[in-house]
Amino acid sequence: MVRLWGGVPLVTKAVAAQEAYSILRSSEAEVYNLVKSDLQYAVDNLPLSANVKLMGRPTKGAAQTVLGEVYLTLGDKQAAASNLLEVYNSGQYALQPTFAGVWGPTVKNTKEAVFEIQYAANAATGTHSPYQQFFFPNVNALGFSGVGMNQVTDDLYNEYEPGDPRRDITIAPGYQSGATFLQQKYFQKWAHPNAAINGTTLLANNDFMVYRFADVLLMLTEATGMLSI
Repeated sequence: MVRLWGGVPLVTKAVAAQEAYSILRSSEAEVYNLVKSDLQYAVDNLPLSANVKLMGRPTKGAAQTVLGEVYLTLGDKQAAASNLLEVYNSGQYALQPTFAGVWGPTVKNTKEAVFEIQYAANAATGTHSPYQQFFFPNVNALGFSGVGMNQVTDDLYNEYEPGDPRRDITIAPGYQSGATFLQQKYFQKWAHPNAAINGTTLLANNDFMVYRFADVLLMLTEATGMLSI
């Protein structure tokens, strides 16, 4: 919110509707101070790694990664590097051998995952992943109703260098509608082929990656001016 709008009202406790009218915008500095304070508290109190029962919960490394990003946003590269180096040196994370190995309905909580939202394809509990359906074109060609959010532009597609394997893993050129292939680029990283369909809802099993170790390396490179790998 502060990135989009600058200073926003700081609300740190439950307030009544009438009381909310008197809460005015804080300064950007005040908002960022609260963000940094909350994240530092998380760094100091979260476990280094999540056990099986707590899989998907934030860890110390996740909090340090976000805090590093906040410091980068503020232009404090030294503080950013300090936090990100701790994540790098923690021994908890590593890159997947291939980009394709980061994604898929059965790819769960790999060494590259710093913070990952957990989903499970279950209609009864509503814990399925919505992302393939969100980003699929706004049609019902495959038995589920695509929402058509954030469709891929030619400019984005053409930004990939020739031979970059990430392009075709990330972006599909179109979709099959009966015997006809329709060209419409869309994001497919969260695709779950042959997933069950409940009514017009696709019950995908894919987790959603919020922060990867690759993000840590890129931010660390930005903070230090040196390649991290």
